[in-house]
Amino acid sequence: MKRAWLRSLGLSAFLGSLAPAAAAPSLECRSVTGMPGAEDLAWSPASRTVYVSSQDRRPKVPTPRGALFAWDAERPLSEPRAIQVPIENFHPHGISVWRMNGYDRLFVVNHPVDAPARIEVLDVKGDRAQLVRSVTAPAPFSPNDLIAVGPDEFYVGSDHGVEGLPRQLWDDLTGRRRGYILHHDGHDFARVVDGIVYPNGLLYDARTRRLYVASTMGQAVHVYHRAAPRQLSYLGGFRVPGLADNLEWDAAGERILVGAHPSTARFLAHAASASSRAPSRVVSLDPVSGHVESRFEDDGRAISAVSVGVETPYGELFVGGVFDPRVLRCRTR
Repeated sequence: MKRAWLRSLGLSAFLGSLAPAAAAPSLECRSVTGMPGAEDLAWSPASRTVYVSSQDRRPKVPTPRGALFAWDAERPLSEPRAIQVPIENFHPHGISVWRMNGYDRLFVVNHPVDAPARIEVLDVKGDRAQLVRSVTAPAPFSPNDLIAVGPDEFYVGSDHGVEGLPRQLWDDLTGRRRGYILHHDGHDFARVVDGIVYPNGLLYDARTRRLYVASTMGQAVHVYHRAAPRQLSYLGGFRVPGLADNLEWDAAGERILVGAHPSTARFLAHAASASSRAPSRVVSLDPVSGHVESRFEDDGRAISAVSVGVETPYGELFVGGVFDPRVLRCRTR
C-alpha cells in the first residue's frame, strides 16, 4: 500500500462520474418510507436491530427535528420503530452502537440549530432513549461520523478543519488535507490523526487493532494501527470506485461495506433538487487484499445518493441515503 494511491482528486472529483465498479447482483428490495435522510445505519448483533439516523436535509424553515429508529432485522416484514429521544434540538448525522449489559448504547453526532455540534451518548431501552452525556470539542469541529470502541470511548472525524461554508468548499475543491480524527476517552478529547481530505465513515477492527477512515474527496479508505488509544500509525490505504461515505462490516465481519457516490456532479444536483436523481453504490472492500466488489447499484430511481449499507446475517442488505425519504431492505439470498 502506497501513500501515492491516496492523492486527493481535488477539483477533478467535481467534474462528473468517477471510477466504475463491477456489476452488482440483482437484488429484490422493499422500499420503506418515513425516514428522510437516513444517512447512517448501525447494526447491533446482540439485539438483532438496525438503527437508523434520520434527518430531513432539504431546506425548510424551521429545520425539522431529526429522529432515530430501531428496526427488527430478524423479522423480514417488520417496520421501523421511532425511538423517543429526550433532546429537543436534535439533528442526527453519524451513529455507532456499543452493546452494554442487556441494552444498546448509541453514540450520535448531533448538529443542533444555532449551537455547536456535539456527540450525544444515549442508552436505548425499548423504544426510549436516555441521555447519558453530551460532549463537544473545541472549534473548528465539524463531526461527520464516529465509531464506539468501548462503553465510554469513541473516535470521531471532523470532515473539515476550518469553519465557514466558503472555506470548507474551497478545501473540498482544492483537496486541502485539514480534516482530522479525535479520540474521546469518556473524559476529554485528543487529536490523534491530522491531514485527511474530508474524513467521513469510521470503522474499527478490535482483532487487528486497525482503524479504517473513509476519505470522501480522496476516494479512499485509510488504515491506521492502534498501538494505544491515542497512538495511531498510518499503514496505507485502498482506493474505492466513488466518493467514500460510511463504513460498515459485512455479515461475516470480514469485508468492509462502503457507501460510494459514483457521480459528484449528480450528487450535487440531487442535493439542490429532489427531482434530480443521483446514482447509488455500495461496494465491499477486502481489508487484506484491497479487492473491491459491487454489492448494490442503482441509477437513482429506486434510491438516490446512498451513503451506507448494513448487511445482516438474515440474508438482507439495508441501504440508506443522504436525502431520500426511504430506506431499502434488500434480499441478498
